[in-house]
Amino acid sequence: MAAAARRRLTLIQQIRECEMRWAEEALQLAHGGDAEATLLLALCLLRGYGVPQNVDKAKDWMRKLAAGPRDPKRCREQAAAMLRRLESMPLDEAVDLDDCMEPGLS
Repeated sequence: MAAAARRRLTLIQQIRECEMRWAEEALQLAHGGDAEATLLLALCLLRGYGVPQNVDKAKDWMRKLAAGPRDPKRCREQAAAMLRRLESMPLDEAVDLDDCMEPGLS
């Protein structure tokens, strides 16, 4: 009976709720210094997954990650590569994550 009383969500609503949880968890872990969570948070911000899309905040998190001496090298390299690509794009151009990735880093 409890399951029937529960609100039924469409698939897209369920996906959006998952995205919001992932972004929130990534934010908490990123504040704690977790490199992979920092990269995930930057990607969420870049694409608008679970949070409003904000390219400037995504760049800020990528800069923090790229500059972090204790972060795993692969995460630093990927963040630096994405940041280079993002900064070379015109501001009015739609951001496509695939355009930001360097071959071999994804």
